[in-house]
Amino acid sequence: MGWKVDTPESVQEKVDAIHDLAADDQVAAKVTTDFLRRPAVASKAMADDYPDYGLAAA
Repeated sequence: MGWKVDTPESVQEKVDAIHDLAADDQVAAKVTTDFLRRPAVASKAMADDYPDYGLAAA
């Protein structure tokens, strides 16, 4: 646990890599906007049955 791989292969490893790359809020906002322009991505995001909205960390 806590190890980072050089070449992410699993979905979770790829998600973790994206989180690391988008640690800056400006980068995260730009990437999120770009991702939500993809119809399949936007559809899946809107179908999320548990949108956290950051409340779990509060």
